[in-house]
Amino acid sequence: MQTDAPIKDRLLRSAEYLRWIMLLWLKRLGFEFPDRVSRLTQFAEPDFLDATVSSFEGIFVDIGAGAGAYVLIAKKATCIIAFEPDPRFWPQLEKISATMPCTIRHEVISDRSGVVPFNLSSSLFGSRIGTPKKGIHRQQVVTKSITLDSIELGTGPVLVKMDTEGAEHLIIRGGMEFIKKYHPKLLIEYHGNLRQVLHDLMSLGYSYQGRLGWRDHGWIMAEPKSPARIELSAT
Repeated sequence: MQTDAPIKDRLLRSAEYLRWIMLLWLKRLGFEFPDRVSRLTQFAEPDFLDATVSSFEGIFVDIGAGAGAYVLIAKKATCIIAFEPDPRFWPQLEKISATMPCTIRHEVISDRSGVVPFNLSSSLFGSRIGTPKKGIHRQQVVTKSITLDSIELGTGPVLVKMDTEGAEHLIIRGGMEFIKKYHPKLLIEYHGNLRQVLHDLMSLGYSYQGRLGWRDHGWIMAEPKSPARIELSAT
């Protein structure tokens, strides 16, 4: 039986989403996976992410919230702002926000305000602004873009998580005043842009820890005035 292409795409996206959710919760139940499985499923987050988000008490800003995996574990946060421009994730995020102190926003965070083309991947992972990748991005939508500097927060500690498939350095450059004002702890997934990210963070007086991951893809945690170190993982 021949399946229509749109139906086939939806089935593939649903299967990938279910696989990702299953692995996420199995890991949080204590299961461990070999690196090969982690890489194939884009499931390479280091343990300090879960520990930092789940224990954080304050304002949590999740940029690139996806299906809300980190929103779900931010149970001690007093306020959550989740940015996710991919409309395929919005229904799930709205369900989560009904039971948590969470505001869902659909803008892209970048280094400029206005509108930008947002490339939707054929799967649920890898959507981003910038140049589309052949064979990965099949649809482009026009999305509102704002800067981190334009966001006003209340008082209290601030934690910002960034996972935007390569736009992390643009977020920082459009958020220099925000970072100077709120001094947030930063959890950043970099995608081939580590040099730019670290250059701007160090100019702000931040130090960092983390690891260099697979194909220049990994996570760092950055804080003002903390001992700087970076661990290289043999991946």
